[in-house]
Amino acid sequence: MKEIDPVLLEKWLKCGIIHNGKGEETTAGTPQGGIISPVIANMVLDGLEEKCMKSVAKWKRTNNENGKYTQTSSSIHVTRYADDFVVTAKRKEDLKEHVLPAIVEHLAERQLELR
Repeated sequence: MKEIDPVLLEKWLKCGIIHNGKGEETTAGTPQGGIISPVIANMVLDGLEEKCMKSVAKWKRTNNENGKYTQTSSSIHVTRYADDFVVTAKRKEDLKEHVLPAIVEHLAERQLELR
């Protein structure tokens, strides 16, 4: 899936609203549970699964003729639904040492933080 366009997202969040036929500025973002919230959340979360997978990826040498290393996925799973996500792993250490920092980095790149 295509990465988020930060310029488009910023314009979308700051474009204002029309209330009772009159334009009003948007100063507080979008309400959680609002109709646009899942769309914006999915734009922000796009790329998170790949970043999580790469954070715990293991490399092994293959038996092919050129002896290159290939990436194998660790046993983690990222599930997204609307504006929520859950990450599970076989090892708690993978979540704490690799996945959580990847999530924090992903959100920080979008000027967000995990709470």
